[in-house]
Amino acid sequence: GGVPAPHVACIRSEIFVKSLNSLAFNTVAVLGDASNGAIADTTEALDTLRVVMRECEAVAAPLGLAIAQPAESRIRQTLSARMHTMSMLHDLRMGKSLELRALWASFEDLADMTGTALPVTRALVGVALLREASQRGRLAHQSPPGKGKGCRCLCERASSPRDAETPSPRRKRPRAP
Repeated sequence: GGVPAPHVACIRSEIFVKSLNSLAFNTVAVLGDASNGAIADTTEALDTLRVVMRECEAVAAPLGLAIAQPAESRIRQTLSARMHTMSMLHDLRMGKSLELRALWASFEDLADMTGTALPVTRALVGVALLREASQRGRLAHQSPPGKGKGCRCLCERASSPRDAETPSPRRKRPRAP
């Protein structure tokens, strides 16, 4: 009974690769606001994926983790689903929090433990997190469905653009998590 599953020599290596792929593909998708097909068609995006994968794969060796499937093969396999939108890009578009910060924290910890530098990955993740914060800020200033003009913050009851610049003194409502 049950679902057939392949036997793997080292489950830790498989989890590492799954996490690495998630970090690389989701970061590029969020930064480019791009589906897999758009990423596959952009040479610079592919080069960026390769750099992130190469940097993060360097963390695996000191941990004794073997990576069975080469980066090129993983890139080709993932991007073959051209219409697919990465989960974190979907979350960003829906105004949800990204898992990127937690995922990055695990790689940052492993890199620190092994003395491995991840300069490009660090920079890209930083900008992706900035995009998340910016997107969440924009969403907070959109009209709630069916509420007409205004936004969810202090300028909620503004009747003109000038009124929106001078918010009323009432307290700002906390944003929903």
